[in-house]
Amino acid sequence: MSDSSNAWTMSGVHAQWKPYLEGLSAEDRSAMEAAINQLMIPPYQQSVCFAQAIEDEFGIRIPDAICQATLEGEKPRAYYTRYPLFAALHKTFRRIDHAGDRAARAIMGDFFADPRGANTRLYYEQALCIRRCLEAVVEQLGAVLEADDGALDGKDPAAIALQFHAETLKHPSARSERATQCHNVLKGFVERRRAAGVNVLTQRAAGAASEEPPVPDTRVRRRTASEARVAAKLRRGDYDRPNGGTINMERAPKLDTDTGRAMDDVLAGGRTGVKHTHRTVFDEDGTPAFFEPAEPSFLSTSDRRVLMQRRARMAPTDALASVADEHRLSKGAIRETLAYLADRPLQFIFAWLVLSTAMQPSRLERIRNGSPNPDEAAAPWFDGRALRYQLLDGPPEAANGAPNREVVIDLPDRIAEQLRHNALGKPQPFDGLTEQINGRLHYAFRMAGGTTPTMSRLRASAELGLEQTLNDPTLTRMISGELSVGYSAQGAYQRLPADELREAIAPYLEGEAHKAKADPAHAEAIDPWLDGLSMPEESSAHHVIGSARVIEPAEFGGLLQDIERTARRLLRDVKRSRLRGVDRATTRARLCHLMDLQAAHAALNWMLLTGSRPMDKKGLATLIPRGTVSNRHAVIYLDDKASARYRERRLVPYTPTLEAVLSAHQALIGTIQTILAELDIAVEDPRGRDQRLLPAHFIEMSAGGVRIEPLRSADLSAVLEAHHIHDRRPANNATRHSVKNALLETLNSAQVDTFLGHDRLGRGLHAPSSLATYDLDGLVKALEAIARRYTCNSLTLAVN
Repeated sequence: MSDSSNAWTMSGVHAQWKPYLEGLSAEDRSAMEAAINQLMIPPYQQSVCFAQAIEDEFGIRIPDAICQATLEGEKPRAYYTRYPLFAALHKTFRRIDHAGDRAARAIMGDFFADPRGANTRLYYEQALCIRRCLEAVVEQLGAVLEADDGALDGKDPAAIALQFHAETLKHPSARSERATQCHNVLKGFVERRRAAGVNVLTQRAAGAASEEPPVPDTRVRRRTASEARVAAKLRRGDYDRPNGGTINMERAPKLDTDTGRAMDDVLAGGRTGVKHTHRTVFDEDGTPAFFEPAEPSFLSTSDRRVLMQRRARMAPTDALASVADEHRLSKGAIRETLAYLADRPLQFIFAWLVLSTAMQPSRLERIRNGSPNPDEAAAPWFDGRALRYQLLDGPPEAANGAPNREVVIDLPDRIAEQLRHNALGKPQPFDGLTEQINGRLHYAFRMAGGTTPTMSRLRASAELGLEQTLNDPTLTRMISGELSVGYSAQGAYQRLPADELREAIAPYLEGEAHKAKADPAHAEAIDPWLDGLSMPEESSAHHVIGSARVIEPAEFGGLLQDIERTARRLLRDVKRSRLRGVDRATTRARLCHLMDLQAAHAALNWMLLTGSRPMDKKGLATLIPRGTVSNRHAVIYLDDKASARYRERRLVPYTPTLEAVLSAHQALIGTIQTILAELDIAVEDPRGRDQRLLPAHFIEMSAGGVRIEPLRSADLSAVLEAHHIHDRRPANNATRHSVKNALLETLNSAQVDTFLGHDRLGRGLHAPSSLATYDLDGLVKALEAIARRYTCNSLTLAVN
């Protein structure tokens, strides 16, 4: 049996089935045991029924007595975790006649039936990885099988699935660290180098039966090219090995057998009953940094450090602030890293830039000295004074060619001067520095406690420090040059002058310089670099970074005035036609055009004051009266996100200006309905209860009637074009971009993200920010100020 987080072993599954197999005939019992060995079936009625449906595929037989027996009524707890093989067959690839699902079931059964490995947690992780790979290619696999009438001419379906998955990973949208890891697991199984539940590399002789137990791979592994270079540098002493290239270590103390073994057991297994012979080492600011074991121990230095980190993960409240902080460096470690690299200017500057920007070291390595390379847009460049680079995601490029994706970080004069001097004549001065620095740090800190400094860990520490200093995660990731999934929407909407980045990052850089100089032991190495370090007084950037879709208040007000002017001109024509007794068709058409203009005016006000996405036919909005959510304000339950990926709903305030706009709109709808009824023109209103609050327009029917429908974004653009009104909006969602940047002037980013529905993008339902609420009074005041600034007003048209 296994614990609650691991898969059941074969013996555990048989133990569950034991009460249900008693009383069966020997033949039925043998058949059922063979089926359990083949598919790891849980004692669950629906599982047995599904196993009977696919028994011909696997050459098994489910006895009728088992199908008619009363098994456990509820689905087993942790179905996918405890029974990974059968859960994949039953839930993921459950289509009986689908060729791709049949092939996927065969692959899963071949890899994970009757596992011989004892590592049940690894067995579950392997099954999860391969199931994810097969899910991604199951339709392609089915298409190939159907094209060949189910025959693959001797080809292995798993090898075909591996090939398809490799093609899938070529697309940037499908490429991730997790997907690559799953692909490598599938490749290991296809090449028979890995086996289910076996945590060592395995190999099988050609033509050997698949039932043979895996054999450990005892071949001597050759050094990679990278390892060979590191070994050569160690031989030359390039990694600052002391005492002329020899390691001088004190003689280890005499070991006490009982104490050493007890300590190793506690560390390796986390078992209780033995007193923990370790102490917690605290950083200078009082936060726990790492565990330090007591002597003596039978473990090597590296093994002891790894196991101490594992012990810290088991008790994070005793050792670390959080599990994630394990890979972030303490202040002392950052200071020692900079001091150790201070003797090599380019390496120190590289580490300082990683600490300053939190940019990925692999990207910073590609920095160009001089002008940018048009063929490599992701590479930063140094213009002699500032570090410049493009945002990899977030806002789209401006239509007018403005550099709205270019981030400019003015370097301190001393850093810029040293970089110019040491990078002279080098097109890519940082090429290969990550590997060199990590090698030096690994050697220098090999005997030190805690986490070994690396450039990746320095970047993670810089990201945490920037976010704590700026108190704005979106701005932090804009400085790093990569917004990632969780903040791409926020970064796409946000807009700020480039010189504001300089003002925002200056306190952080000065604080890091002050912390690095705090230890007198490293003053000689660090002070020449960081003493009096400050940002330049003048910025070298004068453009705007971020969204290029913000509409200015004057432009928005001009658009509303154009619509109102055209609507009032048309209103005079409608009144004259009614007085002159014009035919019904002309009157109906003019009334519909008038309703279109008023709906367009109301829709623009609606999108600005609610932050709504461009409206479509799936949008829903329900008015919740005052006293339900708030005693002072009514709110709108808005559903404006219904893509294939997910739905998003939120509450937005029903401001006085918005109430006046929609009241005038609903009044005109009622007036025109009355006029059309007097003319014996049928009016159809198919809108549901959740769409009557949205701006709507009239559509003329071929039978002579009229239908009321919500005004979609495409309809709004068509109305403006039909009446020759210049649409000043840079994009359909310009109002949404505009209201976000206007709200950021008075509200904090968390409240604005909650208002716009960006509070948990990419971070899951249970992220702390998903529970965030905003000050409704403050938000109403901010929206009313925006309404006055953008001259939002109601358009009242008296047709009678």
